[in-house]
This record gives sequence, structure tokens and C-alpha cells, in this order.
Amino acid sequence: MRYYPYLRARMRWIVVVDPHGGRHCDRKLTRKEANAVEQADYVCEAFGIAGDFTVEVLSGSDGKFLLTIGSSAWDFDFELVNAGAVSELAGFLRFYVGRREFAELVIGSFNGASVEIVKDDEFEDRLILRARGNGVLVYFKMVAGATTDFASAVSQAAEDFEL
Repeated sequence: MRYYPYLRARMRWIVVVDPHGGRHCDRKLTRKEANAVEQADYVCEAFGIAGDFTVEVLSGSDGKFLLTIGSSAWDFDFELVNAGAVSELAGFLRFYVGRREFAELVIGSFNGASVEIVKDDEFEDRLILRARGNGVLVYFKMVAGATTDFASAVSQAAEDFEL
């Protein structure tokens, strides 16, 4: 079983998540990791909350944007392709959620891996958020009410970000 670490920019802890089993363990950041977080200096620009999901758009002093997605089962932070990626994601979800069509959209990167949202054509209420490439595979599956909650939270964050 492999664990994939990610860094929450606003915290001094690192959370290690097993995307297949949902288990996690926390450990305190090393001094070097904490300094990197402080240097990045991220600010919350927009957020959306629906059901079990919280979606936040963070902007960094380095000009980069992060999307942080949180639920009771998992959290995932990654760098967005650009500032318009949140609106693109909201539009993608509005169009494809509830349809039985295959589609995918690249929205960012995580440790050199491409982050994409995938709408499969087997079920109308299933979405997959994944990062793959560069030796990394992170895979989150959303079904039923989680799909519509996620879409709603992203839509709220996109509206908040555009104001």
C-alpha cells in the first residue's frame, strides 16, 4: 500500500492519505516544510460549501492558485492550471453531472502529475478526481449525492472567485 503526501498550505501538519482505504495519519511538519508553507503565503480568495464538501481557492504570493477540496473522508490540495480553471470546472460539472457521457478536464497539477476530473459514461452520478503521472496516482471517486454536493460547492467557489 502506497501513501501519497500532500501539504495543506494553511496548516503546520502534513496529512498522509491512502486513496483506496481512506485511512490517514498526521505528523508534525519538519522545520523545512513549515518554512516552505510560510514562504508560500497563501490567502483564501473564494470558497463554497455544500453537503460534505468544502472547496477553497487560494492565491499565493508567488502568483499561483491552489484548489483545496475537503470532505469528511478526504482532503486534496493541488495547483490550478490558471485562475480561470475554477470557472471551467464549474461549467464542466454543470454540463456533465447527471449525464451518461464520458468527459475529462485537466484542472491542475500535483507533484508533477496532471490533475483531472473525469465523468464516466457508465453512471450519470459518478465523478472521478485523479492525479496521475510522474510516478503518482491519486484517485477519488464521488457517487450519488456526493457528486451534486461537490458540483454545488465548486459552483459557489467559482461565483465567489469571479466577484
